[in-house]
Amino acid sequence: MLTILKNHRRLFSTPHSLQECSRYLTPEQTSKFLDGAIRNRIAVRLMAEQHIALSRALQRPDSMKDHVGVIDLKCRPMDLIRYGIFNVVLPFRDPIHIL
Repeated sequence: MLTILKNHRRLFSTPHSLQECSRYLTPEQTSKFLDGAIRNRIAVRLMAEQHIALSRALQRPDSMKDHVGVIDLKCRPMDLIRYGIFNVVLPFRDPIHIL
């Protein structure tokens, strides 16, 4: 599984491939393809990392009491949303924060 994850890090030559196909695909089709490819890469990586974390946790059960694989059991979605709002969204909306 670690080998699969490492191999998955390598990117395929998207710019060259898209250049070859640009005469056959509309910009909307290209965008849809790229969105799907990115979503698939994220999904495969998440599943692989979860599998590796769960396998390690089974070998050392006391090592991760607050996690199930890569899932933090104490994670509070509202805290993540607030963090995103106050540290990512608002600084870009407020002219005072713009350098």
